[in-house]
Amino acid sequence: WLLHVETFAEGDALSTLFPKLAGQRNLIDRNLCVRAVVELLRTATGDNQIRLRHLRHTCATRLHLAMMVDEVPAGTLGSIYIALWNDVTPKQIRTILVGDSRLTRRGLFAVALFMGHASPDVTHRHYVHLADIILKEWIGKVPVTMDGKALSYAYQTTYENVRQARSRFGKESSSSALSAHFTRQTAIPIPKLGTFIPPDDEANLPRRSQPLPPPADIDRLLSLATMRDSIDGLADRFLTTVDVVGSVLLSASTLQERTGFTGFAIPHAKSDDYWIPNTVQRQESLDKESKRVRRFLEIIRNTPLDTSEFNSASQIWQDAYHPHLNYLVINKRSELVQLLDALKKFGIPAKDFEALVPEVQNEEERAILASIEQWLLSQGLPVHRKKRMPQSSSKFSPYNRIGLMLRASKSHPLGYQRTLNRALFITSVWLQLTGSYATELNS
Repeated sequence: WLLHVETFAEGDALSTLFPKLAGQRNLIDRNLCVRAVVELLRTATGDNQIRLRHLRHTCATRLHLAMMVDEVPAGTLGSIYIALWNDVTPKQIRTILVGDSRLTRRGLFAVALFMGHASPDVTHRHYVHLADIILKEWIGKVPVTMDGKALSYAYQTTYENVRQARSRFGKESSSSALSAHFTRQTAIPIPKLGTFIPPDDEANLPRRSQPLPPPADIDRLLSLATMRDSIDGLADRFLTTVDVVGSVLLSASTLQERTGFTGFAIPHAKSDDYWIPNTVQRQESLDKESKRVRRFLEIIRNTPLDTSEFNSASQIWQDAYHPHLNYLVINKRSELVQLLDALKKFGIPAKDFEALVPEVQNEEERAILASIEQWLLSQGLPVHRKKRMPQSSSKFSPYNRIGLMLRASKSHPLGYQRTLNRALFITSVWLQLTGSYATELNS
């Protein structure tokens, strides 16, 4: 500034940086100044979106970084530091700004004072843009004992999430789970200061796989989302990302449309695509039944079932479910056997189900049904006759069907058919999300 005064202002210390020609102390129109500086900034940076106020953010970010490290750091953070400060060391910057080269809290207050803020909180919250990377660089390096509230602040999540992580993963392993959640939620990329990748090539970049919540958490997520009619805060609560929450809801909405299972009353993704708007009501007993359903979903998750068996059982349930019935409508013997085998591995034996066969008047059909009843009894199923049964989903043989209904029993936690339908709906959503990743299914 002194050099500028001597060179351009003829030694007048009260001259302005952008004066009028008539006098060094008369400032030209502010709008003209801003437009001129912004034009130069865009020319120098190549960024047509840059604004003058962005310089304050850059200044605060650079100073904050220098206040937070003792020496020039190594690794990614070091590369960023050198790109911002070249060969100027943090100690030199602190000496100029604070008057002391040591690391001290005064540095944060000095940055706030330099920016004209009343509190460092304003600077840190709105102007500093490297805090996440600094935190990511140092978290886990220094073994420290922190209480739950301090951990929730450090990992930028809620205290309830910290308690859930400790309960789920144990006290020793919870830090790594919270650290992984922090990295996912803040979407911190690994900074590369090399070649710029054009937008046309972004589609070819490898995508980072997002961890999917287990079936019980998918049930909790859908229950909360439909109860609140909002997804705000769900990503933090379930230690995942907003993208995963959206994928769960979209997959559940698609499956709801395919099967007609409307217990969660998930809004349709494209409601205006229907001729007549579809209105569904959330099942009144949804929250009451949650505990038993989630206990069964944990059993499903921990059962070492082959991926193809999982998918087959899910597909059979989707075809057999009818929204207005309290039993499944099974079309084929093989489908009944596959479904019973899968459910047996989940802890529900065939004797806990009841097979329903339609009553008929024709003697020939009676003889056929008698043989069917004998076969069902051989499978361990109690058999009852039903006066009226709807047609099956088969377009080829809609009358070729039997009913299958779960009865309450001490051998399984579900209670009855409605809770089984909910559990299999959630399992189907989970299978759709995991897709072909068999390792995630078996883990």
